[in-house]
Amino acid sequence: MTTSEIFYCFVCVGLLLGAMVLVRFASARFDWSSEVQRKLLHLAAGLSALSFPFLFDSPWPVVILMTSTVGVLLILRLPLFAREGLSKALHGVERISYGEILLAIAVAVVFFRAGGEPVLFVLPILILTLSDAAAALVGVRYGTRTFQVEAGAKSLEGSAIFFLTSWILSMVCLLVLTDIDRVALVYLSVAIAGFATLVEADSWRGFDNLFVPVGVHLFLVSHFNSGPAELLVIVSACMLLVAIFTFAGSRLGLTPHAARAYAILAFLILSVTSAHNLILPLAVIAAHWYARQKVPCNSPFSDLDLIAASAMIGLFWLAFGEWHGANAINLFNLTFAALAFGLLSTAGLPAFPQGLLAGGLLLAAVLGLSFLNVDEARWYGLLMPWALAALVFSWVLPRWLPQAFNVYRSLRLSGLALATPVFLYVTTVVLAK
Repeated sequence: MTTSEIFYCFVCVGLLLGAMVLVRFASARFDWSSEVQRKLLHLAAGLSALSFPFLFDSPWPVVILMTSTVGVLLILRLPLFAREGLSKALHGVERISYGEILLAIAVAVVFFRAGGEPVLFVLPILILTLSDAAAALVGVRYGTRTFQVEAGAKSLEGSAIFFLTSWILSMVCLLVLTDIDRVALVYLSVAIAGFATLVEADSWRGFDNLFVPVGVHLFLVSHFNSGPAELLVIVSACMLLVAIFTFAGSRLGLTPHAARAYAILAFLILSVTSAHNLILPLAVIAAHWYARQKVPCNSPFSDLDLIAASAMIGLFWLAFGEWHGANAINLFNLTFAALAFGLLSTAGLPAFPQGLLAGGLLLAAVLGLSFLNVDEARWYGLLMPWALAALVFSWVLPRWLPQAFNVYRSLRLSGLALATPVFLYVTTVVLAK
């Protein structure tokens, strides 16, 4: 990092703390609600992040700055700070939200992946910052037609404003920052706005701060050069996935919200990688459904927990692989296979012969899919022993300590599923450099 970049990091931290002080002072004077305080800080953080492409030449200052910010925000969540002082502007609302932490993670990930291309960073952050603020303003004041998400509701009026704002922002950014064909630009802007609106409408607990910018970024990278006809096919495919998951979900006991969120996750996976790499994430959904029938989880929103865990697994391997330059798609598949096996274990599936058969099928899927992916993804040598270790680890621990997986089952099993693939990646790629 250069001296100027270090200076800019301190300036950014100072501005954020100054914004928190200003909002707390103004809220005490004008009696602003905690939700208004959060939205103002969200707006300030998003707008300040837009300066990063002009302040930093490499992604590392932003990654370090956002990592430090996450650490500070986690400290502010401690009971000692969470309800008073500066952090009250962030944590004064009663609903559970991780939005401020997820926003910092999203900024770091999107800036790192943008590779110095301004539109790939500016547009996702603009949509998150301004479209979200506009939707909140209209939804709270004028929203009358609502739909359920998690334990609350969102308004159709707010989603409509989110779409319109995102459409305008997309057209302006693409016009100013790219040389894309003008006809294709209109179609791409509509597709981006529609996709962002769908993601935002089905996010929960502040996950829109992660899913919207990262989702828009991935969509833009994947379909930047698509023509009008191809974009129409892509949008139709997304709508078809939503319809299929909603239809199937209603018969499997899923809420419409969870079914749509599963569809969005599937669409994002298909946007980033080949279709065959969706097989094991779908196997995880099937294993989760089986486990939910046999041994229900005590978490109130177990389906949404699984979606969050699956999205974080995908984002982790995408970012980690690009960071170290070693394609991690086969470890992505191995993680999902281990997660599916862990879910079957918590469901009490008999070890013989059902467990052995399920483990054999998952192992065969991991090995078979690894040979369907590019040769560059098989840098690790022999995958068989690692795959066996990951599956056994994910099976044995839930049987040994079943009470540890009564709540937040998917999130805790995801940690188990990641353990072996991460150890393989770190020892083979990271430490070898």
